[in-house]
Amino acid sequence: QLFVQESIEEYFNRFFNIVFILGEAVLPKAPKRHALYLENNDEENAKNLRIFLTMAPEGPVGNLVDMLENKGILTYLHEFDDEGFSGINGLINRRPYIAINKNMSPERQRFTIAHELAHMFFIWPDDMPESSRDQKANSIAGAFMFPQADAIRELGPRRSGIFRDMELAAKEYGISMLCLAYRAKELRIISEASYRDFMIRASQIGWRKDEPPRIQREESRLFEQLVFHAVAEDTISIQKGAELLQVPYAEVKARTGCS
Repeated sequence: QLFVQESIEEYFNRFFNIVFILGEAVLPKAPKRHALYLENNDEENAKNLRIFLTMAPEGPVGNLVDMLENKGILTYLHEFDDEGFSGINGLINRRPYIAINKNMSPERQRFTIAHELAHMFFIWPDDMPESSRDQKANSIAGAFMFPQADAIRELGPRRSGIFRDMELAAKEYGISMLCLAYRAKELRIISEASYRDFMIRASQIGWRKDEPPRIQREESRLFEQLVFHAVAEDTISIQKGAELLQVPYAEVKARTGCS
């Protein structure tokens, strides 16, 4: 993952170039990392994470990327060739960030962000194996994206299997059908046998590898906004803005209306 780390550093080097020009006050104060204690119950963990991020404890999660950037958590979404890499979190210039591989569906991208939020904000035992951390972070992410009360309300307390009507709930909550089915099994809305049947069908139609998206991809807009702001105010030149964003001069000129 050396290339991934180099790409992250290169991107944020350009990002902080404009932040330092405009002043750090352009970024909101970020929440403190590793501030939440882990409970045994991941439904509670997910609820606590939502409340910590000043979100509603239930209901669909809106645009996650916009929400994070409005809370001072930086995001970097990039098409990495490494299929084994989905996401990572860390600190850069004392600010938390999440980097995500765009080479996956919008739903999986959102789930990966939730997974990284769990890693970022909970206090993890030093002796917990990495595989166990990932498993628990996945469990928290699932409950974060599709809380128990919502799942029961949307799907019903008991279902005999996974059906096409459930795709409406998957779209509303911005999750994949694989995530929805796992949550339904976890909450005993469907049986283990029904879940296995669904996964066999999902394999047959290629969903386990490439489930078709039902929502629009979320994009980071913060870097562009800061650069266009600086160009519009004549704080930096159009050329400098184009260099920072790595886009053509004409694009910055057109989108800022400057000359």
